[in-house]
Amino acid sequence: MYLMLVLVVTGTACLDLNVDEVILRSGGRVHSFVPREERLTPSGLIGTTERGIHVTLPNSEVLDTVHESPAMREYRRIAPQYGDSFEAQWELAKWCLAQSLMRQREIHLRRILTLEPGRAVVQVALGR
Repeated sequence: MYLMLVLVVTGTACLDLNVDEVILRSGGRVHSFVPREERLTPSGLIGTTERGIHVTLPNSEVLDTVHESPAMREYRRIAPQYGDSFEAQWELAKWCLAQSLMRQREIHLRRILTLEPGRAVVQVALGR
């Protein structure tokens, strides 16, 4: 059985069939939105979230769309697989640096400082 969620806010539409996230005029966001081309209509866009929820987005409700880089998509896929230890977070921070995901890198470096505040290498990496 499918769950149909209809979002109602106000805005203008950007119908792009390669959307990673839809920004609604209300400030809300629909993450990991995968539009279904066959369900593109003059009045709206029907797609599915990463959790399999079917969503109808009226054209008038959409403010903008966001396209994630392949690196960011990969990050979202792999990040939950890393543990909550110095070693795991350090490896993920290094991976983020190699992918130029600086904001995500900083998140993991700061997590390390929460776990082990005395790590000088992390202080240096954060520019302190």
